[in-house]
Amino acid sequence: MKILADNIISLRTAVFNDDGIIGYLVLLPPMPDRRPDGHLHSDVCWVYKRHHSIMDRVKGCYRKHSSAFILKHMRSSKVRLDPEVSFLWSDTGHSVAVAVDGEPMGFITEDKFCAYSKAFDKPEVMNTWDENLFRKTFNA
Repeated sequence: MKILADNIISLRTAVFNDDGIIGYLVLLPPMPDRRPDGHLHSDVCWVYKRHHSIMDRVKGCYRKHSSAFILKHMRSSKVRLDPEVSFLWSDTGHSVAVAVDGEPMGFITEDKFCAYSKAFDKPEVMNTWDENLFRKTFNA
C-alpha cells in the first residue's frame, strides 16, 4: 500500500508506505529542491511494525526484511491488513503527521532532525512520541 498527499502551501509531498510488515512515513522536500539526478532528500518516520505469529518469526520474515535493523528496535502493533491512513499537516505545511485508523502514530517536524513515533520505547533509532510537541505543531 502506498498513499501520497501534497501540501499546496509548502509544495512538500507526504508518502506513506506499508509493505505488509512495516509502515513508514516519508516527507519529501518541495519540488524545486529535489536533485536533478533523481535522488531525493527526505525525512523518514518508522510508524509501525506488524505483529506476526510466532511461526512467521521462526520463518525469518523480520530478519530477512530490508529494514531488519529498524525492526529490531520497534514495538509490534496489531494493525489491520488494510488500515485507514490519513495525514495531518502543520499550518506551514513543512511538518506532517500520519494517523492509522484514526490514531496519530508518527510525525515529522520541520525544525527537528529526527521524526517521532509511537513504535519506539527508547530513542535509540528514532525519537519516542512527544505528545506536547505533537499538539503544539498540529494544533491538536
